[in-house]
Amino acid sequence: MKMAASNSCTAENVWWISIAASSGLYVLGIAITLFIVVINARLPLSNTCLQKLLKNVKQICQKATSVDDSLGRFMIVLHICCNVAYCSLVVYRLYQPVIRCFDESLPVDIKIELVISSALTLYFFIHFLSASNVAKFLVQPYTIIDFFTIPTVFVACALYKDWVDLRPLRFLWLIQISNILRFSRRIRSTFLVDIVSILLRFICIWLTASGIISVLETTGDPWSDFMNAQSVTFREYTYYIMVTMSTVGYGDYLPKTAWGQTFITFFIVAGLAVFAVSLPVLVDPLILYYKTASYLKFDNTRIQKHVLVCGHINAISVNEFLDEFLHPDHGDKVTHVVFIDPTYPSPELKTALSRHDRTHYLLGSVLNSNTLQKAKLKDAAACIILANRHCSDPVTEDTTSMFYLVSIKNTCSSVPVIIQVLSTGSKDYIGNIH
Repeated sequence: MKMAASNSCTAENVWWISIAASSGLYVLGIAITLFIVVINARLPLSNTCLQKLLKNVKQICQKATSVDDSLGRFMIVLHICCNVAYCSLVVYRLYQPVIRCFDESLPVDIKIELVISSALTLYFFIHFLSASNVAKFLVQPYTIIDFFTIPTVFVACALYKDWVDLRPLRFLWLIQISNILRFSRRIRSTFLVDIVSILLRFICIWLTASGIISVLETTGDPWSDFMNAQSVTFREYTYYIMVTMSTVGYGDYLPKTAWGQTFITFFIVAGLAVFAVSLPVLVDPLILYYKTASYLKFDNTRIQKHVLVCGHINAISVNEFLDEFLHPDHGDKVTHVVFIDPTYPSPELKTALSRHDRTHYLLGSVLNSNTLQKAKLKDAAACIILANRHCSDPVTEDTTSMFYLVSIKNTCSSVPVIIQVLSTGSKDYIGNIH
C-alpha cells in the first residue's frame, strides 16, 4: 500500500512524537534501573522464595542468550532472522513516501513489522534479564539502537501515521553476525571471521548512513515547515554516501536541508575514518592470504629439499639466519627455508622474507601436528629452533624451545633437529628427548 504524501499527511506531528517516544522510553528505562539498584542496595531482598525465583529466571534467560546452549542457539538464530527481516523492511520502507497515513486497516508491511518488533522486544527483555550488569547493558550501542528502532512501529499504529524515523539504525545490528560466528566457532579460520567482520561493518555503516540521510533529506526541516524536502531516492543516496566515503566527491548530489548537512558533516569525519581504517585491514589480509596459500603446498618435484625454522621468529632473527644460511659462499642453491609461526608476519618481517626467493612462511604452531604435516616435516632436511638471545629469562625461553622439540620428535622422530639453548642446564634435559 503506497501512500502519497499530502498536506494532511505531513511530518508536522509524527517526527517529534516518534523520537520523543524512543527517547522517553530510554530515559525511563535508565531511571527504573537506577531506582531498582538503589532500592536493592538499601533494602536487600529478604524473601528467600523471591530471590530463588529471580535467580531461576536469570539462569533461564542466560541460557536463552548463550551459544553453548541449544535454546540459546535457537534464540540467537531467531534474533538474526528477525534483524535481517527488519532490515529488509527498512529497505522497502525507504523506497516508499517518507510519511504515510493510513486508516484502521494497516498496510501489510506494518503488520509484518509489528510481529518482528514484538519478537525483538521479547528478546530485548530476555537479554536485559540475563545481563550481569544491567547499567552497563543499557548504555551499550546495540541497546540504544533497540530503543530507537523497535518502538517506531507502535507509535505509527497509535497515530495512524508512519514516519521512517531512525529505522535505518537497525542495519548496525547486522555487525553482530560476525561476533556470533566468532563465539560459536562455526568458522574455524580467524582470517575469514576478520574478513566477514570488516565487510559487515563497512556495509552496515554505509547502509545506515544512506538511510538516515535519505530520511532527513526527504522529510525536510521542521523550522521550514518541511518545504525544503528533497525527492532523491534511497538508491541515489547509497551512491552519494559511497562516493563520500571513498573521498571522490563528484558533487552531483549534496544535502540541502540543515538536518542533512549537519549529519553529513559529522559522518564525513567518522565515515572517512572507518573507510580509511577498514580498507587496508581488508586488503592486507587478502594479499597475505594469497601469498601464504602457496606456502601450505610444497611440490616435491620442484622443491628438492627444505629446512624448517621455528621458535623466535621476527625480522632481526630471520635476517640474521638467512644471511648466514643462504650465503653464496655455502654453494647451496636448492634448499628452501620454511619459517613456521602462529602470527601474521609484520611488514619488517615480510620485507626480510622477500629478499630471497627460496623463503616461505607458514601460519601455524609447531605444537600442532597438522601444521607440521603441512610443512612436510618428514621430508625436511632438518628442523631449526631459534631462541631469543636477548630475553630476560633464559630458562623459560629454553623450556619453550624444548616443548617445540618434543612436538617435532613426536611427529617425526627421525628428522634432525638443531636447537638453540641459552642456559647450560638445559642441555641435560635436551639429551633425554628422543
